[in-house]
Amino acid sequence: MTVLRRSALAVLLVSCLEGSALADWPSRGAVVLDLPQGWTHSKVLRYDAIEDGAGGLFAAWDRSAMQRVGASGSVVPGWPAGGLYVMTQNGPPRVIGDGVGGVYVSAFGGPVTVSRVTASSATAAGWPADGVALSAVGAAVGAPLLAGDATGGAFLTWWEQPVGEGSRVVLQRVLPDGTPALANPLVVVANASYVAPVGMIADGVGGVFLV
Repeated sequence: MTVLRRSALAVLLVSCLEGSALADWPSRGAVVLDLPQGWTHSKVLRYDAIEDGAGGLFAAWDRSAMQRVGASGSVVPGWPAGGLYVMTQNGPPRVIGDGVGGVYVSAFGGPVTVSRVTASSATAAGWPADGVALSAVGAAVGAPLLAGDATGGAFLTWWEQPVGEGSRVVLQRVLPDGTPALANPLVVVANASYVAPVGMIADGVGGVFLV
């Protein structure tokens, strides 16, 4: 997996990019993730990435693999050269900043799970090594969305269908220490057979808009 940078303001995560890379970046892109034995690129096609606030980026792939790349195209010191495996969930990841230089990353492949990673690649203090599971036990789930809560925590929304129940869209807030703010996720849309969240953004006053 490679990253190619085309301009100072645009960072694209791609395996092939038309145009030229910046002079200080490797001409064929920066290698940021070593695939474990037996994996193919088809297992890491889904990804998300955000700027790191220092000219580089945080990137995450399927299988909950993450990497931080600096402005020069090199892996940031302290991050594993072959990538960091954040948790065992393997669904499409989502990544947002945590407001203090690190990130929240969510995934699913069992329960909807969220983890918090510091700028130096460590799991944030107080967080379980495998993240915090949020969805109902045994429920079928859809890919979660993430948004910041303006206090250092995060909102997550997802579609789920618990065993023996109807489908629904739910919302949960996770505090900076990894504690769910609600005892049970808030049901936003009940009987959501043909409804799934497609977008969520912070409203600037501690809440979110959900589409």
